[in-house]
Parts: sequence; structure tokens; C-alpha cells
Amino acid sequence: MCSVPSGCDRPLKCKERQVRVWGYLDYNNVFDRKHFPHLPYQKFVIRDRQGQRSLEVWVQGSQKESDAIFRQIGNRHGKAKIAVVLSGKIERVKLFTNKGPECAIKVVIGRRDQIKLFEKDN
Repeated sequence: MCSVPSGCDRPLKCKERQVRVWGYLDYNNVFDRKHFPHLPYQKFVIRDRQGQRSLEVWVQGSQKESDAIFRQIGNRHGKAKIAVVLSGKIERVKLFTNKGPECAIKVVIGRRDQIKLFEKDN
């Protein structure tokens, strides 16, 4: 749909598009202000079933909503594999690589009703 990663010289077809995605929560990549107060952002990562592809999910809502989202995530820590279903907006991310800049995407959410978590057995 978005054809990423790609060069940044082309327009991103899916920019600002609302999407619904699912994946598995990567607990090694959860960054909220409670645990990382020095970071200027709050985000987490979801991965595909094989764990090979990932997508960053940035939380950019009110602090009350952000706290509620990360509380949901934290309450599931240590449980079985956690599936995530979310809806949010696609934004472009510029990556700097040894081949030059490339563009990728992230999904932005801001409200607790945009994310659902489910325990999965493998």
C-alpha cells in the first residue's frame, strides 16, 4: 500500500491515511514517560507473527489518554503473547542509512479506544 521503505523524493501515497493494523506487542520496545521521562516521545512496537517486520506506534494524545494506553500495555506484561489491534493515522518517518535517506512509516494514535489487546496462545 505505501511501498516503504523507499526514497524520500516521492510523495507517500498513504500519508495521513487512517488505517487499522494488527500485530504482536514487542515488550522490549515500549517507551512511556513514566519509565523514560527523558524521552521527547512515547511509543511502542508491534511485530508480525514471525517477528521479522515491525511497525512503530507513536502515542501523541493527552497525558491522561497516553497514561491509559500504557497502563493497558503494562497490565499485560509477562503474560502470553499479546496481540494488538489498533487504528491510527500513517505518518512518514525519515531514516538515515549508509545508502542515504529512506522513508518509512509510523502509525500515530492518541486515544485509548484506538487500541485493543488480546492474549494469544502462540
